[in-house]
Amino acid sequence: MARLIFKCPYLKGGGATVARRGNYVRYIATRDGAEYVDDNKSGLPATFNQRQLIEKILKDFPDSVDSFEYEDYSANPTRGNASEFITAALEHNIAAIGKRSNYVEYIAKRPRAERLGSHGLFTSADTPVVLSQVADEAANHSGNLWLPIISLRREDAERLGYDSADRWRDFLRSQANDIATAMKISPERFKWYAAFHDEGHHPHIHMVAWSTEPSEGFLTKDGIRQIKSGLATRIFKDDLLHVYELQTRYRSELGEQARARMAELIAQMQIGELTNERIEQLIIELSTRLKKLKGKKQYGYLPAPLKNIVDAITDELCADERVAECYRLWCEARLDVLRTYTQNPPHPGPLSKQPDLKRIRNIVIELALDSSESREQKAELPEQDNNAQMQNEELKVKNNGNFSFYTFHFSFGTRLLRSLGNIFQDNPPIPKVGSATERKLLRKLRQKKIAQGHAADDREQQQSF
Repeated sequence: MARLIFKCPYLKGGGATVARRGNYVRYIATRDGAEYVDDNKSGLPATFNQRQLIEKILKDFPDSVDSFEYEDYSANPTRGNASEFITAALEHNIAAIGKRSNYVEYIAKRPRAERLGSHGLFTSADTPVVLSQVADEAANHSGNLWLPIISLRREDAERLGYDSADRWRDFLRSQANDIATAMKISPERFKWYAAFHDEGHHPHIHMVAWSTEPSEGFLTKDGIRQIKSGLATRIFKDDLLHVYELQTRYRSELGEQARARMAELIAQMQIGELTNERIEQLIIELSTRLKKLKGKKQYGYLPAPLKNIVDAITDELCADERVAECYRLWCEARLDVLRTYTQNPPHPGPLSKQPDLKRIRNIVIELALDSSESREQKAELPEQDNNAQMQNEELKVKNNGNFSFYTFHFSFGTRLLRSLGNIFQDNPPIPKVGSATERKLLRKLRQKKIAQGHAADDREQQQSF
């Protein structure tokens, strides 16, 4: 699975970091890459000094394990892989090691590094970048300075066209506003510069970013996740098309199965066959409280206590194997997306906690309201209508919850037949044809039927005149 790595260290504002800020800008602008010589020694086991230095790096910078270079070294600890990991780890943490002479010395004396050209800095504007001016501006900025790093595997960079500074410049220009928003910086005050390092097996981008308003800007874990997600889904959009199609299909199937199961439970509850007392109590409580609630009856508008009830019912639906299987398939597709920018994606968690599946919770609310109305209608019906009501509930189950049309016509037909029966039951027997009493009774009967909404038949009209 293709994956992007994003890190974003920063330098706090203040005079102590002025020199380091300027040096960092010059470093990313002038260090255009390293060219490795393919000699016989690169495939030999890592040296003792390399292993010692790697141990120190992992102790000082434990998040260095989340890098392509460490993955390669861990799988195959050769001198070449060790050298790539050490270089990447030091480069990614250069803002924090300015005073550590052993690290700086290693960078300065690192063999087989060749600097190509003197300036690779670019930004959103098309005008040439003056390196000295940018370095001075960054060094003297009194606010925080962020140092984002974006890295790809060589094969993915070449396959997708992200193996040149021009391609990265166009891409970062299109993403700058989203990055600024995630960093809580107004896009119009967001300043950034970047350089492409065509490094070994893992080409990457170094950025320097800040706000022209020194007090503005704050990057949280959620903001980092937002940036990583945005970058990865756009870089790997062609790879993810099929995954998105699967997600859409599984989400639709999950909604259908959840609706069917909820309708089943409600129908069983109304005919007294539901054995799950907990979910029966939850549905009754939810439907009763929703009936009294004013305003929009959708999940996002509910008070917290009602949301908790909806969540509990939603998770109970996953006890059904059909619902659970659809949710599992959706989670697998979702994890495929997360793996494009996260090495160890978090566990999906319960169905009720998925923000992308809020539709399921609104289905629970919709059917709970329907069950409340159904209970009220049932309470209003006479005793003889109970059998018809039970048949209604059975019909609901058979139609997977899509029962509103059928319920209306079934109930209406039952009431119509009962009314017709009452009309004839309430009238005395009709005397023999031709008598005055007969004609008088027939007229009254016809008038009563018309008042009930029925038409008199031809035979009745002939007899009444």
